[in-house]
Amino acid sequence: MTKNVLIVDDNEPTRRLMAAIINEAGYETVTAENGELALKIIKEQDISCALIDQYMEAMDGFMLADHLSTAGYKIPMTMMTAHEGSDLLLQAQRHGFMSIIMKPVQPERLVQVVKRMCR
Repeated sequence: MTKNVLIVDDNEPTRRLMAAIINEAGYETVTAENGELALKIIKEQDISCALIDQYMEAMDGFMLADHLSTAGYKIPMTMMTAHEGSDLLLQAQRHGFMSIIMKPVQPERLVQVVKRMCR
């Protein structure tokens, strides 16, 4: 069965680069530039896991994770961020994220994270 990875990031070059890396590793990708579009995609498609940017307009990564949880979705999620914080991992875990990946994303690390989430 093909694994569909949702990439949610408001930066289009980042979405394209990450999709190319993940596709090369043998996964299908779906991209969304914001949380609202991500919610729509998740309702319409079978998503195996999601990479979600921390900071986006209107609905940030934490808000998106909370919406998914409230709606009953159990999609493995990793937060992507360029900002470090001592309590960021704990905060992300409270919102249902499995892990955090720092931007700029290292290709090997990205594939490793996707493989772990899609098990």
